[in-house]
This record gives sequence, structure tokens and C-alpha cells, in this order.
Amino acid sequence: MLAIGPERGWSDRELAMLESREYVGARMGSRILSSPTAVVSAVAIVQEALR
Repeated sequence: MLAIGPERGWSDRELAMLESREYVGARMGSRILSSPTAVVSAVAIVQEALR
């Protein structure tokens, strides 16, 4: 399952919740993408990795 964060970043509370559920953090680079663009990009990366 992917969790795409908001453009402003995750709050401390949100990060704690994700960590408690054993999510593994990853970044797609240093640029800040709009949420819709980040979703499309992340899904494309995962699909290619699973190919």
C-alpha cells in the first residue's frame, strides 16, 4: 500500500501513525510534486519495479 503525503509534508502525528503501522518511508527525489502528480509517478514507479 502506498501512502502519498501532502505537499506541505506529513505532520508529526501522521508520521507517528505511519511508523506504528510499519510503513517504510521513501522519497522520489528532492522536488516537491503536487499530490496528484506524486500519485501517478509513484504508481508508475511501482508498476515498473514489479514488471
